[in-house]
Amino acid sequence: MRCRATLWHRLTAFAGGVKYGERPQPRGVWFLATVGLAKLGTAPMSSPSPVAPPRYPPAGFLLRIVRSLRLRCPRCGKGKLFTTWIRMHERCSECALDFRREPGFYLGSIYINYGLTAMAITVTYVIAMATGHGQSRMLFWGSLAFCVLFPLWFFRYARSLWLGMDQYLDPQAEPPQKS
Repeated sequence: MRCRATLWHRLTAFAGGVKYGERPQPRGVWFLATVGLAKLGTAPMSSPSPVAPPRYPPAGFLLRIVRSLRLRCPRCGKGKLFTTWIRMHERCSECALDFRREPGFYLGSIYINYGLTAMAITVTYVIAMATGHGQSRMLFWGSLAFCVLFPLWFFRYARSLWLGMDQYLDPQAEPPQKS
């Protein structure tokens, strides 16, 4: 164990200019591979190729939700998700994010749509019963109309929210930049 630690300290001290016995600053593999090998004489000393920053830096959860509620691409926030009321684009026009992840991917959006509809109806029913309007036929027909129309209207938002949450939890890699 002591031999490994000593070898590690010698290598990092040689590559990073730290005196033997001092704790070196953590360095990445790239640093040891380029600078360390260049000092050993096995790699030519050249300026490192600049690594391009991501075109679309990672967005937080709330930003992705806002983009989803605006029916925009969860990665860039610019491309539109839908061509018509129900039909989606295959890819984002700005960042080329694939909206067709896999067959059956959007089944999860049904749970969002159903859950919000059921929650709204339940809250309405509890409030109506508490205020004494629970036996009204108007409440029944209004709730029935809501149960039919709200999921149709919220369909686009449920799909968009599902895509935004998936992109937050399991982001797709960016396509390579064109030279």
